[in-house]
Amino acid sequence: MKQEKNFKKINQEKIKEKKWKNNVLFMEFLQSIQEIKIISENQSKKIIDNIYTRFNLYDSGHVIWNTFKGKQEIISYSDLTKYINVDNSYYIIWDNNDIPMIKCKLKCKVRRKLVSCEIDFLYVLKTVKEIFEEELSKYPAKSYNKDIIIDNDHCFRVVIEWKKCMGELIVEEPEFAPYRYVNFNILSCTTDEIKAIFSWSDSRNDSLRIIKDKIKEGLLIGYKY
Repeated sequence: MKQEKNFKKINQEKIKEKKWKNNVLFMEFLQSIQEIKIISENQSKKIIDNIYTRFNLYDSGHVIWNTFKGKQEIISYSDLTKYINVDNSYYIIWDNNDIPMIKCKLKCKVRRKLVSCEIDFLYVLKTVKEIFEEELSKYPAKSYNKDIIIDNDHCFRVVIEWKKCMGELIVEEPEFAPYRYVNFNILSCTTDEIKAIFSWSDSRNDSLRIIKDKIKEGLLIGYKY
């Protein structure tokens, strides 16, 4: 019986290892970062339990960022080096249970560029709503109509109507969709034929800066059309 349990445990570990070895993003990360140590499942649990006792977190595990003062947005490697010493070692926790926690130095081996990692969904959700409202407020209130269809911790969906076109901005974690979190489409309303005048979906490698720029671009196109 004991041998059977050990065999099952070894088999489960092999299955987990196979899953994270098939994760392209994680493998790229391992190749780009120095002095990596993969943390065991038991030790990872202790570290996560410690985090839960020290920080305000949602049940999903996402950090409640609005409870922190002095937080800064990090987009580039140069931004990162302003606030932390990349020669020190740090723990990195992924939002995928199949990928192990790692301890590493954040100094990159190649061209000192920070490897791309998935952006936290709730942070994207909050940022998109803020930038949308901020940019939309720059245009005359009579030039558009705004209808927020969904606004919660899981999804933000808004429809914007201009004189000659209509747009829809969605932020969500889709199960099956050609985008990561954000989808922004604007269609012409001036002809019988539906015509897309702006269409953009974010991908895994898009930064917050790209997302912000695309929202600005879409709103400007809708206003000028």
